[in-house]
Amino acid sequence: ILNNYYEAFEKMFQSRIQWCYSTENDPAKGDLWNNEDFSVVGPDRKLRAERAWARPYARALAGKPHKTHFHSDYHYFDPNKGEVVPRREFYVSYGSKETRAPTEIVVPRLQYPEGFYVWVSDGHCHFDAERSVLYHFPARDEPGAEHWVRLRPPLPGADNSGFAYFFDGDKMVRGSGAEAVGQPPLGS
Repeated sequence: ILNNYYEAFEKMFQSRIQWCYSTENDPAKGDLWNNEDFSVVGPDRKLRAERAWARPYARALAGKPHKTHFHSDYHYFDPNKGEVVPRREFYVSYGSKETRAPTEIVVPRLQYPEGFYVWVSDGHCHFDAERSVLYHFPARDEPGAEHWVRLRPPLPGADNSGFAYFFDGDKMVRGSGAEAVGQPPLGS
């Protein structure tokens, strides 16, 4: 349920805050006031449901927001019956760039412990592993241009063709998709 709330907020590009802590939390009766169980910290003082609330998000966009989503491991509903969504896929799209500053995407290591692939519409990316922030520098600036960034983890059997980058900590691998979007040469 918590994951569904976060997905709804993401679709509306809304920030969110959650704090629910019950020292008397019960596995059968939840937080003991309405049988819900939204505590992010359990009675043992350990974090709970982190994979639902520790999510990638765009904290700054270089243009007008269009669409965003993150399909956590708890994602289960899709309107297109039979269409399987990629696990832990993050996607954001936005309109023509309105600043020279890059788009900033926070990428929690919890969701991508073995690194992540990146696809981009245009421009280039840089990942600051220490801060867990991916920077997207869009290149196109014509009216009506739409920029997007997609992240996915390395999963067995997943088709990762056409990726622009693979980041794992401070290591980067440039994929064939980097050439398609006109990446700057290595070292520039």
